[in-house]
Amino acid sequence: QAEDGIRDSVASRGLGDVYKRQVDDLKNIIDMDIIHTSNLKICADAMGGSGLRYWKAIKEKYNLNLDIRNDHVDETFSFMCYDHDGKIRMDCSSPFAMAGLINLKDSYDIAFGNDPDFDRHGIIAPSVGLLNPNHFLAVSIHYLFNNRSHWAENLSIGKTLVSSTIIDRIANEINRPLMEVPVGFKWFVEGLNKGKLAFGGEESAGAAFLRFDGSVWCTDKDGFIMGLLAAEILAVTGKTPSALYKELEQEFGAPLYKRLDAPATPEQKSRLKALSANDVKADTLAGEPILHKLTHAPGNNAAIGGLKVVTESGWFAARPSGTEDIYKIYLESFKGEEHLALLEKEAKKRKFIINQDNGLNNLNLITKGGELEIINDIEKFQDVLVQCKKDLEIHPLCFYLREVASKFHSYYNSNKFIEEDKNLRDAKFTLVFALKKVFQQGLEILSIDAPEKM
Repeated sequence: QAEDGIRDSVASRGLGDVYKRQVDDLKNIIDMDIIHTSNLKICADAMGGSGLRYWKAIKEKYNLNLDIRNDHVDETFSFMCYDHDGKIRMDCSSPFAMAGLINLKDSYDIAFGNDPDFDRHGIIAPSVGLLNPNHFLAVSIHYLFNNRSHWAENLSIGKTLVSSTIIDRIANEINRPLMEVPVGFKWFVEGLNKGKLAFGGEESAGAAFLRFDGSVWCTDKDGFIMGLLAAEILAVTGKTPSALYKELEQEFGAPLYKRLDAPATPEQKSRLKALSANDVKADTLAGEPILHKLTHAPGNNAAIGGLKVVTESGWFAARPSGTEDIYKIYLESFKGEEHLALLEKEAKKRKFIINQDNGLNNLNLITKGGELEIINDIEKFQDVLVQCKKDLEIHPLCFYLREVASKFHSYYNSNKFIEEDKNLRDAKFTLVFALKKVFQQGLEILSIDAPEKM
């Protein structure tokens, strides 16, 4: 009855025509004919979201060989798999949350899923599973600029400054202007609306682009067109997006990308957000000279609300979360795992966020063996969660938490925390705060309650 009421309301307001026009209009931005004639076996995971009826209409309108997964509304989202931390998130860019669709990867030529409001995408290819969002952004840009003959030659490429640098290299190779902006799709709105920005994409799996004729399609992220673009790419080239990305790696390098979270107090978050380039006193990062210290985006000079440090072969960026007592660290290396690990180590120690009165960033003052061992154990937390997910076993997390708790118990009983040196004292408190977050998240995953203090 509720659905009938909504349908009647939509019809009375004339919104049904908008719905139909959008589906009919897809042929002006995606080559729907070639997707149809290729007869690709496609799976679209509606993830119980707002685009469910659109996929049904798209399938019917263009006569696609398309299966729709999770094709009913479920307000409990009980069909979702747990994310990396044991929580339910409608994150179509997470291999944990998307595990159900990933398990079907070899049953389809191409598959994709969208979050409930359909502004983000997750692309699934046979054999490899879920594509890294940066990988698909790179493939999409390279494909579109080589297969949209009516696009003007001066159209720009938009990327957020925490998206992969392989996009920069592609833009340089195809001789297109690059607009690098802070995190947030709002920075692409004007360029897309005026037809000056051909493509805008975020590392968090959100993107949009212009129609075939170079006019605006939309000014927000569109999960529909990105999923259908993956199908078009396969139909036109005969290669999956993952195979095409391998070709891009051979030409532009094979970057390794990582995003992680680190604990931060509200004071630290405020200080990070207010940084200027002059506050960064370091000259090198992971053994290479620093080329750029950015607190404002190169594309529009807008404040990034954090810091990005760039070298020839890699970079890291740090920005505070707007909702949690953490800051997000983004890392990329073109030199391999060892270099990426070194970037991560230096970023976590916050050697670059210095010249402040508060010493909470001086973890490099912690030099004792037991303390360093605990820091290393904290860094293993995400790896333990990945192992639990991979093996479908929870006991590695139990053993990990018990071992770290035992080490901390010994450390706490044998060390002085109220140090005369304020920087060292605050560094030790930061270590304790990080451990608190590990224990808190670990026990939440195990559904174990613990007192705030004893």
